Amino acid sequence: MEAAYTRALLTVRCCVWVGRQTTLAADMARLAEVFPEMAGVEVPSLNVTPRLPIAGERGAKLRTRIASLNVYDLRLYASSSEADPAEL
Repeated sequence: MEAAYTRALLTVRCCVWVGRQTTLAADMARLAEVFPEMAGVEVPSLNVTPRLPIAGERGAKLRTRIASLNVYDLRLYASSSEADPAEL
């Protein structure tokens, strides 16, 4: 998995723009800074499930389990968003 992560990271670092689902509206605005012809382009959100957080201890355990299964995804996401993986 480490080799796959390294290849993915190199690919992301070659990109002039990276859009993330969680911040897509802001990312699309940044895209126009890189490619002016993309100014005003919007990506609609279709079939969006409302965020229904799982509360309490069960929610914390679930988030911990998901994070443990997605270590490489979280690291890659953090590298493209300059976020701390611990905050994701």
